[in-house]
Amino acid sequence: MKKIFLWMLTAILTCGLTLISLTSCSDDDDSTTIKDTNLSGSWFAQIKVDEKSPDCENYALLTFDKNGVVTTRSYEIYPNEPINYSERFRRHEFYNVNEAAGTFTIQYDDAEEEDALYYYSFNKEGMVLKQAGSDLIIQLHRPTYSELKMLSVFDKVISSDDYVGKWINEKNEAGIMKYTVMTIDEDGIMDCKVYLTNEDKCQCVPFKFYYSEYDTKEHNGQVIEMHPYDNYKQVSYWWWTVKDNILTTGPADIEGNGDSDEDEDEDEDEIVSYRAFTPSDKVLIDKLESMLE
Repeated sequence: MKKIFLWMLTAILTCGLTLISLTSCSDDDDSTTIKDTNLSGSWFAQIKVDEKSPDCENYALLTFDKNGVVTTRSYEIYPNEPINYSERFRRHEFYNVNEAAGTFTIQYDDAEEEDALYYYSFNKEGMVLKQAGSDLIIQLHRPTYSELKMLSVFDKVISSDDYVGKWINEKNEAGIMKYTVMTIDEDGIMDCKVYLTNEDKCQCVPFKFYYSEYDTKEHNGQVIEMHPYDNYKQVSYWWWTVKDNILTTGPADIEGNGDSDEDEDEDEDEIVSYRAFTPSDKVLIDKLESMLE
């Protein structure tokens, strides 16, 4: 799975862009006082590229939560072009901090992906990031209300595959814990594993689906079409939303797939929310896997 951490890294690798200057929205304060020394929370950067893309505005928002998940949102905006020229990305991964060394590591779930090491430090403007082995340096600051408002507008009008990533849902069903782990990649494959556990016993039922985005104006255009990997005729449609690292999905009323009045209550029961998979979830699932042996 393609990993997107900082938009600028992606741009340099895929578009051949060169760096560059960095902009900051901090106050015009000559003080050298460091105002923030906590990595947790959200960080914002507006990145100015050279003359090769004079009409392009680039933004990045990084959010480090206390559960060991870092979420990256990156935006490539062309204000003088139709909205479909602009792009945005959202991804979440594990991170691990070494405060003494001033580093954090992005840990990818894909075994083929090498973990990425970053150096971080704080200055009066916010936080400075540098990737190990690279000369790339990015200045970030805590986002303002207006900056978050701007990004929220982009999120509404620019479509993206926000559902890509690893997610988990847990539910207690009559004393039996049910854990559903869903991994959605960028290539149209959705792998699901359902773990059923009671005390020291555990069963696992795997499912695999192929999916694609479905072109519709319903549900703000956020609908996927999917079918089991071994039965392409068994098609279903599902709407989705992602907010605050929560993926919510339910059956979409497409081509007779959903909502007659008699099915309304059943469809409501099928609405499911998944949260971003965390390092502690990985420990739990590894334990459940060992119980299967």
